[in-house]
Amino acid sequence: MIIKNNKIKLIFEGIIIPYIIYILGSVIIASIIRQLNISSNLIFIQGISNIILLLILIPMYIRYINNHSIKFVFYDFKFLIYIIILGFSLCFICNIIINYIPRTKENIVSENIYKLTEELNIYITLFIICIIVPLIEEIIFRGFFYDTVKLISNDILAILFTSISFALAHSDLQQIIYAFFAGIFISYIKFKFKNILYSIIVHLIMNLTSYIFMPLLFGTDSNINKLYILFIMFAIFIIVLIRLHLYNINNNLERRNI
Repeated sequence: MIIKNNKIKLIFEGIIIPYIIYILGSVIIASIIRQLNISSNLIFIQGISNIILLLILIPMYIRYINNHSIKFVFYDFKFLIYIIILGFSLCFICNIIINYIPRTKENIVSENIYKLTEELNIYITLFIICIIVPLIEEIIFRGFFYDTVKLISNDILAILFTSISFALAHSDLQQIIYAFFAGIFISYIKFKFKNILYSIIVHLIMNLTSYIFMPLLFGTDSNINKLYILFIMFAIFIIVLIRLHLYNINNNLERRNI
């Protein structure tokens, strides 16, 4: 059992400091870039700021897991394919469901993405939205937050805490609901397979799918039957989840026999 003083130290090291860096880091870096007159494009500056923030967070998290002896479990390429399919299907399921929830205000996130696409190259946009941002969020929420709460308490509380905090980091009601349920599942991936790499991959695939496929599915000219797509994706999701569960059992048995 971790004593009280150590818990306070863990909370400060694994939640408070990373959160302050997450909230203020990119703002401070962006201000420095503007002062240096590197670029006048605010969207470009924000993108560069996120990249620098990620480069700060990665060594911080590596140091954190080394200090607390947090071990990762690695699987083979076949497992990775299952994870990719899982992220793809989960994104469709979440997006179709929240599409029926009315928005309380304009979706600022979507507006910023469209603005980013207009002002920058589409590949740069994909790189920032689908790689850099998910990496930052995973290191903060499924990295620092999850590991800290788990060390202090247990996995269930870690899943709940990271999912709620991840959801509250988003804007409108749709985004909050989407992030909460997606966060629960991504946190479950971290819990079940003992590696942040797989939660990162699911998050990357979900952002990539949202950016590329969702405009086609929910566009004004779309005639696609969304309930039909929902049924197909839910079936794929359940099948792959069962396969992953069986794969994990077999993998654990092989390790015990070694």
